[in-house]
This record gives sequence, C-alpha cells and structure tokens, in this order.
Amino acid sequence: GEIPSKTAVLSVASSLGLSSLYKKAINDPSSYVRTFALDKVMESSAEDKQDYLAIALVDKDSSVQSNALEHIVASNENYSELNRHLVRAIANKDSLLSGLAMSAYVKSAPPTEVMMLLENDFLSPDRVRRLNATHACISLAPKEPAAVFDFLTSRLADEDPDIRRHAYIGAAIAKSHLLDITNLESQLKKSEADATQRMLVLGALIINSDPKANQSFERVIKDGPPLAALWSQIALKLRSRGMKALTFMSYFIS
Repeated sequence: GEIPSKTAVLSVASSLGLSSLYKKAINDPSSYVRTFALDKVMESSAEDKQDYLAIALVDKDSSVQSNALEHIVASNENYSELNRHLVRAIANKDSLLSGLAMSAYVKSAPPTEVMMLLENDFLSPDRVRRLNATHACISLAPKEPAAVFDFLTSRLADEDPDIRRHAYIGAAIAKSHLLDITNLESQLKKSEADATQRMLVLGALIINSDPKANQSFERVIKDGPPLAALWSQIALKLRSRGMKALTFMSYFIS
C-alpha cells in the first residue's frame, strides 16, 4: 500500500542523502506517516529538528503532538524556542497530553514561569492534572526548594492518595535542599506533636546524601522524644534504599 511505501522510503532517506523528503512527509495526509517522519528526523543528525517539532506540536492529530512531546522529554537538547507551543499544549483538555507538555516545559522554561502555570493545575478538579502538576513540581525541587515545599505541602491534604504520597516525596526532597543536617535533626526532635512535620523531616534526612544524617538518626534514637526515636530507628534502616525508602515512607501520609 501507499503508506508502507512511504515509510520504507523514509527509512533510508537519510542514508541516501534524501533528507528533503522529511519536509514533505511531515505534512503528509496520514498521521502515521507524519509521526514516522518525525521519528526518523529525530534519529538523524539533522540540525533543523526544532522546526519539525514545531510543526508536529501544532498538528491536528493529538497522537502526532504527543509523539513530538515525547521526543522533547527524552532529548538532552534545549528546545526553549518551542515553549510557546508547549504552553498551548499544557492548556489542552486532554490531561495526558497536557502532562507530557508540562514535562517538556519544565526542562527549558524558567522555574518561576513553570510555577505560575502549575498553580492552575493544582486547583483543577481533574485528578490527572493535579498529579501531573505534582510530578512537574518535584522536578523543580533542587532549583526552587522553598516554592516547591510550599506548593507540595499544600497538596498533602489532597483527596487523592497518590497525589498525597507524591506531594510528600517532593516536599521531603525540597526540605533536604532547604535545611542542613543540624537543623533537620533539631526539627525532628521538636516534631513529637506534629506527625506530618516528623514525616517530612525523616524523609529529608533519608534522602540526604550527607553521611552525617546517620549520626543524626543515632542521636535522636539515643536521646530524642519517643516517637521521633522510634521512627529514626526505622528511617536509619531504610536510608540505604534512597528513593525506595522515601516511597515506603509516603504510605504513612495517606
């Protein structure tokens, strides 16, 4: 058939020096061919990949748009010139496509601009949009820990347990960037009456790369208040498991 013939030609176009065929194929009537053409462009050494991505991002078919977004998310290139297209895609009613667009946007947009966009999605009645926003926020934790901590601690009361768990993980990561070991240990000892605060500090110490975190746990076990001491024993055993330990801890937030 016609489509297999087109994709067969596109498969060898680059090696035959016929890269110009991609320009025609990216506007082909078939969404399959358009997607295939973009895949081949992204596999090639073409210097104008951004131009093809820009065309695909405004394609009438959402599957072609999604394919372009997946390429941006997977790429190590900075496609910041496509941000205006990404902002439009974030507003798409399809929450899955919107989530992909947000993941792409986070990679190249200034963190403050990303946070502004996230505010709307955090208030959305759509559970997937709120979860997408939570994931995007987590990725900003090393760059904007204070803002991320504030955003995600507000999601710890979300009606959805998955969002609460991921919000906890992100808030703990942000806290680990906000406070040093000494201050985290001090907060842990003062957290006896606040279970949420205790879990956040424990998470921040678990994920902290500083080996002195082990000593903090040992001191709290020895002379800290009962609940902090008990949870410090658990956290100390879990600490070597990194993110898996933080995921385990998140289930106690639900």
